[in-house]
Amino acid sequence: MRFSGVSPSTAAGYSAALKVFLGYSAFEAACGAAGRDHNAVTSVRPGLGRALRAVGAGADDGEFPLAHTLKSSTLKSKISTTVRGESADVVPIAAAIRHLVAHGVFTVHGGKADTNRAVSALWALGDDMLQLSESILESYLAEKLAVRQ
Repeated sequence: MRFSGVSPSTAAGYSAALKVFLGYSAFEAACGAAGRDHNAVTSVRPGLGRALRAVGAGADDGEFPLAHTLKSSTLKSKISTTVRGESADVVPIAAAIRHLVAHGVFTVHGGKADTNRAVSALWALGDDMLQLSESILESYLAEKLAVRQ
């Protein structure tokens, strides 16, 4: 993706956030195709959970950046559990970023996604969501093929 008139760190932050947005959208579609409830799927990644917590560590209230703009109290609760280190499930963070990007609330600086550490964590989260999508589809197809044999 190419940007003009923005700093390299801003461009990198938006690129990483868009990858998470697209990865989570693919995840939702894969769950729908496989007949799974995307709200019930988890992806426990302790290292990635720690990296994502570090992104929000500079927030004044100790919460995930921009979480206050989310309407779902369930999602806010899941995010808080991950941010506090009580869970390493990264799906709620991806869901929040997808929501924030899709609804135009996300900004690189407000979302604290303007550092190399944040960009790396977001790229890894996007990769994780794409891998989770592939895994869901592979399992679904293997199950359907096994039934036919």
